[in-house]
Amino acid sequence: MPRDLEFWYGLSPGLRALTASLLVLLALAFCWCMVIRPIEAEQFSFEAQRQAQQQTRQLRWKTLMNLRPPDVSASVEKVTAFTPLSFQSLGRELIRWQPTAGGGEMVLASTWDAVPPTFLHLAERNMLAVGFTLAMKESALHFTLLLERGEGG
Repeated sequence: MPRDLEFWYGLSPGLRALTASLLVLLALAFCWCMVIRPIEAEQFSFEAQRQAQQQTRQLRWKTLMNLRPPDVSASVEKVTAFTPLSFQSLGRELIRWQPTAGGGEMVLASTWDAVPPTFLHLAERNMLAVGFTLAMKESALHFTLLLERGEGG
């Protein structure tokens, strides 16, 4: 028999159990230091990265939500009342206004530059241009609009 085993068998059973337990504990401590601790450290670093990314996502989400148009139902917009006289401005002159139940026909003497802002002006007053014509008459541009009141107006 090898000498190492003679020494082992020469120990009392209690001492052998204690020595075996210590060896098992040392092996477990070694495994914990070599395997589990690095994994835990890596897990902590991943958790820190995840929290940083979560904060970045929250910041980007807040920025994105600020870009969203306001809720129309929540904000009550004050619509300016429509009057054909409000079209008397630089580049536009009211020639004729023929009212109807839901809108009317308006004829303006206009310049070419004043045509696009006219539609914006109408939209601000909750009026829809359902039809229009542009014609040169008497050395001026005649802009004829068929108007209807918009939704909710």
